[in-house]
Amino acid sequence: MAGTLRIMTWNSNGLLQHKESLLVTLIEQKIDVCLISETHFTRESYLKLRGYEVYHAIYPSNCARGGSAVLIKTGISHYEDVRIETEEFQVIAAKLKTTAGALTVATLYSPPRHNLKRGDYLNLLQHFSGKFIVGGDFNSKNTYWGSRLTNAKGTALYQAIKDCHCEVHTTGKTTYWPTDVNKIPDLLDLFVSKHLSSSFIEVTEEFDLDSDNSPIVLTLSETIIKKPRNPTLTNNHTDWDTFRKTLMDKINLRAALTTTDELEDDVWKLVTDIQHSGWEASPIITTKVKGNTYPLEIRDKIAEKRKVRKRWQMTRDPRVKTKLSRLTNELRRAILEIKQQSVEAYLQALTDDASTDYALWKATRPFKRPTMHVPPVRKHDSTWARNNKEKAETFADHLEKTFQAHEKRTMDNMRRNEKTLKQTIPPITPKEILIAIKNINPKKAPGYDLITGEILKQLPHIAVVKLTHLYNAAFRLKCVPSYWKAAEVIMLLKPRKARN
Repeated sequence: MAGTLRIMTWNSNGLLQHKESLLVTLIEQKIDVCLISETHFTRESYLKLRGYEVYHAIYPSNCARGGSAVLIKTGISHYEDVRIETEEFQVIAAKLKTTAGALTVATLYSPPRHNLKRGDYLNLLQHFSGKFIVGGDFNSKNTYWGSRLTNAKGTALYQAIKDCHCEVHTTGKTTYWPTDVNKIPDLLDLFVSKHLSSSFIEVTEEFDLDSDNSPIVLTLSETIIKKPRNPTLTNNHTDWDTFRKTLMDKINLRAALTTTDELEDDVWKLVTDIQHSGWEASPIITTKVKGNTYPLEIRDKIAEKRKVRKRWQMTRDPRVKTKLSRLTNELRRAILEIKQQSVEAYLQALTDDASTDYALWKATRPFKRPTMHVPPVRKHDSTWARNNKEKAETFADHLEKTFQAHEKRTMDNMRRNEKTLKQTIPPITPKEILIAIKNINPKKAPGYDLITGEILKQLPHIAVVKLTHLYNAAFRLKCVPSYWKAAEVIMLLKPRKARN
């Protein structure tokens, strides 16, 4: 496993008919291992994909139904490990040799009609030893991993996963898309792992394959996968003096502002000047690697152990070996004691107030929580919006049709606007802008331009004067710059309304 291992799971609902499109997706998405459920293979079935080794388990009656397969890229050292062919489970597993040790990858398909209990899932998970990842269509729903609701099989699987100290990895988004428009899509495909930290795992959705199920991809990394941070202009280490000085050097108060194009250009320049000044005054925050924090006596024991180990490797003297074992045990106990004291001191220092920058809440935030269910959205033609782009377009169409002007009100507004256009709006002063900025809540979320209330409060006087010029020009030209009319629209679900 060089760097990362990409594992995809997908319910194909008949693999042979999707052979060509699957190969294209595997190559394009750089998939190392593909876990296919509901292959519909029999003993007479045969599949060969260029660049991949194929193993499969069939339905026990040899009917073209159910089944699972695992596809492993040629060049990855592996061997077949577990094969289960029962009516309740069709499982095929392989053990990979990686730089971090052996890793078992398995595909599972469980038909929906069987009422499985916790013991059935426990017996299944006990087939896998060491590090493992099981992916497939479990047909088990539980809100814990992002399903729309919880069924009996989902409760049993959740209990077994907790008992075995395993973890569930999903996107929280729909994977099953029924062809019947009266049925609601839900999440059925997921990954279950053990002895693998979620900090090294990322799960994403894919829509490249045609089926009533969409695939999901798990990326297993040798290094911690960092979640992308929301973009910001400033942080806790922003030098506001540098920000003001940099912005003062950029602002030009001699712009003519006689046309709407000049107004648009000057508004855009001011916004970008504020953004670049914020970035220049804010150092990039990186995670610091802590140095050696162990006390001197621990470091002395490590040095002594290193010398004794070298002497034993040279002499193979049993007495030196005994001394090395004693030093090893003493060092282990001393390190455990230091760690215990460090943890106790850290927990005692946690508070929920500003004296420690709310350290208690920051410490508990990473604790595991149920995956939030992300519901699908039904489009106007009764089909489902699957990806984010389709959802955004559906929302936009809905808003466009909802916010239509009333004909009578439109005529009244036109008459009112004719009178307004003839009036002259009195100019504003920098003092009025300062009063408005003073009343802004600095903790409010910014718009797409990332300019927060705190940044406005830190503006130098020349920037306030520049804003005054721009506002007065907008009143004079009777034009609101397009840069200030753009807004982010967030759809909020009303209580007791359909989530779709």
